[in-house]
Amino acid sequence: MATEFDDAQFVETTQGDVTFERTVVRQYLEATANGLGRLRTTISEGDALTSERLAHRIKGGSATLGATGFARIALAAEDAAHTGDLALAWRMLGELESEFLELKQYLERRGARAA
Repeated sequence: MATEFDDAQFVETTQGDVTFERTVVRQYLEATANGLGRLRTTISEGDALTSERLAHRIKGGSATLGATGFARIALAAEDAAHTGDLALAWRMLGELESEFLELKQYLERRGARAA
């Protein structure tokens, strides 16, 4: 579940600075949206190595932010690409794209509460 979010991790990462939190969230959402688009392309092109690297990057950024549920799905996509199972990686991408919408809404609501 994408909305499984570790608030303590997020506060530790941003040191509780609300302005910095907004910047981090904005950059994370932009980078992740771009990464998901690139992952869609590389999987559809059959490029397992680049797909693995992209999923790894998405996983790392998500874990650092505190988006633990989303990071777990990205790990599954990374593992699938690593083994060359691009059909499974494609299914995980579908989950990532769906869950990303929920995560984005959660982070936007969280930001509104901090304002």
